[in-house]
Amino acid sequence: MIEQRIRDISGIKYYAASHPRVRKYYRQGNRPREFGSKVWATTLVVLERLSQEEKNFSNLKVLEIGCGWGLLGIFLAKKFSCRVTASDLDKNVLPLVEMQAKINNVHIETKVSSFNELSTRYLTNFDLVIGSEICYSDEVAEDLRKLIERCLAAKVGKIILADPGRPDFKELMLKLTTSYKVQVEILPGSANGKKTYLLSIEQNLQEQELYEEKKD
Repeated sequence: MIEQRIRDISGIKYYAASHPRVRKYYRQGNRPREFGSKVWATTLVVLERLSQEEKNFSNLKVLEIGCGWGLLGIFLAKKFSCRVTASDLDKNVLPLVEMQAKINNVHIETKVSSFNELSTRYLTNFDLVIGSEICYSDEVAEDLRKLIERCLAAKVGKIILADPGRPDFKELMLKLTTSYKVQVEILPGSANGKKTYLLSIEQNLQEQELYEEKKD
């Protein structure tokens, strides 16, 4: 019965919220305060999409924002040998990330941080910033928009955000489309039948450097 509470998707394993190890962690007073009490359905959809990639993510330095249980980062570390940092506002979810990473035999760095605390200087350490189902209010959407600006200023090569289509995320997509070269891929929804929106912004850093040299 315990083994049935370890799920498998796209080549990685994860503990279900009903697993005894997770329940024991919660009983010790560590239940997540925000939205990190389970693996959200959008993350599972994105994992299936990422599993179709070949070499696009190999050996990247990755920051997963609003990581929850960190499955996106764990997948990228396991399949593509990425060096991953999982960040979340809620410190109580980070031991869950480490728990999930351990059963997949990968190492993930963790960081307690809000979106606003991720500085341009810190973001220069990463090639890819990724997050799933993390836009749940207009205030968070604005924080995300500013974070994306800092990512681009830090020359992060690629940003990927996924969402089941909440109004605040759709408004964010519209704002980003007017300012940046944005790609939006519509994926199948989860069990509730909604669409999954996969937004990506990619910088051609070589072209950008040549442009900046010409300006100088």
